Amino acid sequence: MDKSNALKDLTKIVAVAVKQAEMFAYTTAPTIRNSIEWSGFRTLTNKLAAPFPTLRPALARLVICLDALHTDGLPLLPRDTPSRELFSASNPCHLRFRQLQEEHSRFASEVDRLLWKIV
Repeated sequence: MDKSNALKDLTKIVAVAVKQAEMFAYTTAPTIRNSIEWSGFRTLTNKLAAPFPTLRPALARLVICLDALHTDGLPLLPRDTPSRELFSASNPCHLRFRQLQEEHSRFASEVDRLLWKIV
C-alpha cells in the first residue's frame, strides 16, 4: 500500500471513531452506547501509522481522549435529559468530546501536511 492510501485509510478510521464518539457522548439510549466499541482502534491505527512517526503522538492523544470519554460516560444520562444539558458541561461526556474534536483537528492538520509532502 502506498503512503498516500495508507494516510487516507488512517484518516477514515479516525473519522469513524470520532463520529462514534459523538454518538457515545450525546446518546441517552443504552443500546446505542453499548454498541460502540473502540477496542481495535489503537492497534489498527498504529499499524497504518507506522510509516508516519509524526502521527504517533496525535494518535496517542486521540486514544487517551477516547478512553477518557468512555470512562466519563459510564453513567448514562436519562432519556428525558434536555438538549441544553446534553450539550453543556453538565454532561461529563461533552467536555471530553470537545477535547477529542480538538485532537482530531490537530491530527487532520498533520495528515494534510504529510499529504503535501508525499504529493
